[in-house]
Amino acid sequence: METLRLNDTTIKNLSEGEYRDSQCHFLYVRIGKIKRTWYFLRTIDSKTRRVNLGTFPDTNTVDARQTALKTAGMRSLHPRKSLTLSEAYNFYLQNRKPKSAKKLGSVFKYLEPFRNRKISAIKKEDIQQLYSSIIVDKGHTGNRVLSLIKVIISYGIQHGKIESDVNGIHLIRKAYKEQPRNNFLSLAEVKTLMTYLDEKLILKTPTVLDRQHRVICLIIKTLILTGQRKMNVLQMEQSELDIDAGIWVIPAAKNKTQKEVVCHLAPELTPWLKKFMDENESGQYIFVNPKTGRPFTEIRKTWSRIQKELKFTATIHDLRRTCASLHVHHGASIKQIADTLGDSSLDMVSRVYAKTEASILRENTNKLSKLIYD
Repeated sequence: METLRLNDTTIKNLSEGEYRDSQCHFLYVRIGKIKRTWYFLRTIDSKTRRVNLGTFPDTNTVDARQTALKTAGMRSLHPRKSLTLSEAYNFYLQNRKPKSAKKLGSVFKYLEPFRNRKISAIKKEDIQQLYSSIIVDKGHTGNRVLSLIKVIISYGIQHGKIESDVNGIHLIRKAYKEQPRNNFLSLAEVKTLMTYLDEKLILKTPTVLDRQHRVICLIIKTLILTGQRKMNVLQMEQSELDIDAGIWVIPAAKNKTQKEVVCHLAPELTPWLKKFMDENESGQYIFVNPKTGRPFTEIRKTWSRIQKELKFTATIHDLRRTCASLHVHHGASIKQIADTLGDSSLDMVSRVYAKTEASILRENTNKLSKLIYD
């Protein structure tokens, strides 16, 4: 079911089907061949309530929205206590992983002034002022804070804990435009990193910690040479590999784009993958944490230590961009790189392509200058 910002004009132009109002989450309209019918629908504590609110245009959008709000307020003889922002935040965190909750906590601290205030008492102007003050120095953080309070309120509305965003906080627009990352390692940095990884892979590893580090080194090597997403590599299964053919098939169900990706493996990578398969002959996954016996879920700590040791800065996802940039250096087209990386959107590939092409052109210009003046 599609969610739209409904108004009288859009209602007239909608095709047959059912639509939800983005401004009032329990207001719906059913577009039939003859009639356009408004209805209230809300589920609270596993109980669904549906109320017919009239037909359009006899009942216009504004009236339908007001009636839906009134209906929501009449749903119980014992209305619940209005939640504070802190209570709504804790409710939102209930189904979040501990690591995710920790990250959100560093964002929520900016909302401390409103912590004990009722959601209904938090004014749009107050949040707008807070957001504007944060983005002066921390634009990215300001956007995270605004997104967090919006999602807290939206989640509470959807689960029947909050009446509605009566003060219009959801209407605040992000004023800080974030720039997409274009960072990737240089060829020299990649060579240094690969030398380091290969040295760690061939070392004898008697302790659990050493064996753990060895597995992570092969994970990083795989990330660079395949350009695949981190979670796909971490959850690589033996059944997905055809070592003899040098192919790794990532099922559509595991891929972000919901499309199957056929990844051709580098000859420098396949012997190591085969070795790990042999070491874990009866296992399902390739990269198993020796400490837990399960696939890794995160490798950031080890990656941070490697960066400090080799003195460069990059995120795990930058390794995907690095792979794309290396393909550009060897003449691959944007479409070929997108297919290799399994990226349905060409945006990231195009940005890397443009940046890498610029560095190649600069390098060629410098060579030409040396040819003339040397």
